Amino acid sequence: MSIEKLVKKYAEIMESDAFVRYEKDFANKIISELSVCYERRLGEPDMVKIVESVINGCKNLMSKNNQPYFEVSTNAIFIHGYHKSGVKFYYYGQQPSVELGDIIFIASIIYNGRIYVEKFTISQFKKDTKSTRSISWDIGNRKQLYLLSRFPKFSGVEGSIVPEEKDFSLPNYSGCLGSYGLLYAPGDFAFVSGTRLDSYLSNRRKISGDDLFSIGERRDVININKWYPRWHKWVDMIDVCKYFCGPYCNVCFLSFPFSLFLGNCHFSMNVYDFVSKYLRLCIGEPTVAEIGKRNLQARNFLIELMSMLRAKAIKDNLTDLRNFTEGFFKYHNDTNEEINTHIENIEFEARGGGIGIIYTTINLGEGE
Repeated sequence: MSIEKLVKKYAEIMESDAFVRYEKDFANKIISELSVCYERRLGEPDMVKIVESVINGCKNLMSKNNQPYFEVSTNAIFIHGYHKSGVKFYYYGQQPSVELGDIIFIASIIYNGRIYVEKFTISQFKKDTKSTRSISWDIGNRKQLYLLSRFPKFSGVEGSIVPEEKDFSLPNYSGCLGSYGLLYAPGDFAFVSGTRLDSYLSNRRKISGDDLFSIGERRDVININKWYPRWHKWVDMIDVCKYFCGPYCNVCFLSFPFSLFLGNCHFSMNVYDFVSKYLRLCIGEPTVAEIGKRNLQARNFLIELMSMLRAKAIKDNLTDLRNFTEGFFKYHNDTNEEINTHIENIEFEARGGGIGIIYTTINLGEGE
């Protein structure tokens, strides 16, 4: 299928009743789980339980439609473990160790059994601190914000799912490879990229609810030719991009129907807005892109991380984890199997902490 046909078909799919229902059900599942956490008064020390509840709400979501044909499915896994995603890097002369994040969101468009577009973002979640008059979020861990906004060269720590013996140097072309989920009552979250949050915070430790509107109004200048160098080949479908896909987004690179997805969104005010952009692949760093820039280093990192988890699942006979990773590699079948040879003895303890992965595939079926 040509990219023009793929885009037209996906634009048709997004307007279908079945896709919209899936989007709304997806968002509602997350909000329902978060609402229970707030009813139980789970606080910042219980972030592991909160993140795990979000993951549980995203398991085994699936919808199938015939006219137009598509299958969209979301699965999720939560990996318990001490130092579950610990990484180390250089930070102003120091070498701290912090967690990589709480949830990795991955989304892929599949056609004829292969991936045409894929994006992912690594998100750290923060619970609100509520006073009598306002809410705020403490972003006092500047080392982690440094990691999720700048992505210096890093490696795993002992017991991490991130390989300890290898350094990773990841470009952050989109500015949205790292991100934050800012939770708020009665069961919602705002999404903001690490780069945007870092530039807004400056030397402060906290942001308030009022700050969210200012963060959302910020725009970044994107060079369309840098991201989609072949855009001029589709002049019948594309105008020079001056289109914004919403009041809380960066520039979407392409006009209709491209403007409906493949954008570069750095902010969402609520879960419904986030899920809509996530399913349209407007969230995160592109690891596979048929018509634009892709981040090969980020793709290799994601594959290596999933390979670590698959090796752990096979070794310890963890059925759910193995099924999840096999579902991922079903569409990453060009992966070099030698990547697993050095991780057969990986160990991470099944206590403390945890990291979740949410993986959504939009399968357009088969055809010419």
